[in-house]
Amino acid sequence: MAAPSQMFENFLDPIKGWWDWNCVNYVAKKASTISWDIPAGRVVSLNASGAFTTGIASSAMGMFLFQGSDALDVTPPSGTTAAGTYVSTPILPDGAMMALVATGAYELSTTAFDRSKTYAPNQYLTAIADDATSTVGGVLTNVRNVGNDPIRPYQDPICGVVSKGRSANEYGVPTLEFWTVYMPGL
Repeated sequence: MAAPSQMFENFLDPIKGWWDWNCVNYVAKKASTISWDIPAGRVVSLNASGAFTTGIASSAMGMFLFQGSDALDVTPPSGTTAAGTYVSTPILPDGAMMALVATGAYELSTTAFDRSKTYAPNQYLTAIADDATSTVGGVLTNVRNVGNDPIRPYQDPICGVVSKGRSANEYGVPTLEFWTVYMPGL
C-alpha cells in the first residue's frame, strides 16, 4: 500500500443534504479485480459480488466514495516501517468504504473529475467504468466516453448534474460542484 494521500487532495465534500441518519449511503469493500487505490470522491457502483467497482455502466446505481481505499480508517498500514519500527495491526477497519448513493438529495463537491473539460450549470455527468485504469475509472465527466461525445439522456447512465461548476478548495485543489441524480442508461 502506498502512503495515504493528504485529506485535501482527494475528497468528497457534502455541501447540502448530508448528515442526517435518514441519508442514503452504502458500505462495501473494493472489488478484488482493482489493483490500485480508489481515491475519495470517485464514482463507484456494485459488481455481481456486491463490491465497489469504478464508474457506472448501463443501469448501475452510481455512488460517490466518501473514503478512499487508502484512507487510514479503511485499510491502515501494518507490519514494519522502513526504519524497522513495528506498526500495530488493528482489528478494525476491514477495508469497507462508505459511499453516498446518487438517489440521495445531495449537492456535492469532488476532486475526482476530468479537469480537461469545461463544465456549465445543468450539464449531465457520468463516470467511465474502468477498473483497470486509475486515471479515468470513476472520474466524473460531462462526456459519454474518453472522447468528446456528449452524454445522451436515457441512453447513457447519468449520476449527476452540474450545479455551481468548477471551483477550488481552500488548499487550491480544483473541485467540481454538482447535484446527485440517478438516470440509468440502456
